Amino acid sequence: MDFLDIDKVRFTDHAIRRFEERYRSIYPKDKLNHPERTARKFLARAKEDNTLDSVARVKRLINNGFVEVRYFLSDGWRFVIKEEGTNLIVLTVENKRESFSR
Repeated sequence: MDFLDIDKVRFTDHAIRRFEERYRSIYPKDKLNHPERTARKFLARAKEDNTLDSVARVKRLINNGFVEVRYFLSDGWRFVIKEEGTNLIVLTVENKRESFSR
């Protein structure tokens, strides 16, 4: 799956908070009245990101309690998503300007 079914996506509070923090640090003059709506717009254009090498993926897997996730990238935003039944849960949102954590 390269693209997401955006209707099945749910954001955690943490993901929205991190998106909002990172967005405001990158675009301090922009108003962000609806952070989830803005994040969804980026996510709707995202494609699966396979740029993490296997070592980085294993480190992330260990650091995140062995929860399998997938990565989607759009306009410098990386969405970390786990599948839960038929839903897709956004766990956090990273931005390349803050240098993606690996």
